[in-house]
Parts: sequence; structure tokens; C-alpha cells
Amino acid sequence: MVDNGNHRWEDRTEENLHYFFRRQKDRWAEFRGIPIIEDWPSNHSVPEEPSNTLIIAAIKDGHDVDKLVHAMMYAHWVNDANLSNLDDLTKIINSVGLNADKLIEASNSKDVLDAYNKNTEEAVAMSVFGSPTYVIDGDMFYGQDSLGLVEYALNQPFQKTISK
Repeated sequence: MVDNGNHRWEDRTEENLHYFFRRQKDRWAEFRGIPIIEDWPSNHSVPEEPSNTLIIAAIKDGHDVDKLVHAMMYAHWVNDANLSNLDDLTKIINSVGLNADKLIEASNSKDVLDAYNKNTEEAVAMSVFGSPTYVIDGDMFYGQDSLGLVEYALNQPFQKTISK
């Protein structure tokens, strides 16, 4: 296993967990002006494939993926939705006016599953270690708090590089 600098959950201190998974979460909720569940989503560590393949299927079908992903994250962090449960996903998909049956069927197609597997292989090859991760011209940015740097890189690539 590649060491990416992160600590295993069981090796993190209470202070570390509180900062990253309580204080930062609360700050982002306040910053966005949205309610958020008090602790942690009860279904946070579930398989990602169902929701990820749905997003790929929606992209391939030309849908507004931003709206769908926002609805998925809102349902997960505010309403404790399980993003691997097809009943929860069906409600979310329908809530944004998309055809859940059609998207769920498409999410299991060979084309979508191949795209999902290719994306996974590319992420592993780049040593992506979390979400969200953005890659601009081969330069990886991790975390939502990096969006300012992503915007900068889209307009003017960073000059200095650090080798592995």
C-alpha cells in the first residue's frame, strides 16, 4: 500500500478527528448556510459504486450532473441518506426531475461500468487518496478548500513543480 501521508482512522487522535470531522464540517455548513446532521452520516462508509455509476450514467445521458450531485450530497449530509441504497438514490434522482429507473438501469450497463473501472484505474495510478480531487494538466489538487487554487491553475498553470 502506498503511504499518502494520511493516518488510519484508529491511529488518529481525538483532537485530529474533532478538527477535521467536526469543526471543519461545521464551518462548511455555516459557510454554505445549510443545516447538517449533528454527528456523522450513519451510512458514510458504504460502497461508492452505486452513486458513482449513477453520476457517470447521468453524464453520458447529458443531464445536469451538478444538480444531481448537489442533491446527493445534501441528502447524505443533511438527511443521512445512504448513497449505496437504491431506494434512497431513487428518491434523490426523482427529486431533481430525472428518471430514476432509466438512470439506475443505465448505471449497470457495460459502457458505464467500463467508464467507472477506467476512472478507478486512473485514480489509483495517480495516487488519488480522497474526494474531491481535481487534476489540471496533470497537477493534482485535493479537497474542496483547494478550489481557489484550481481556479488559478485553470487560468495560469503553476510554474514550480515538486517531484515525487
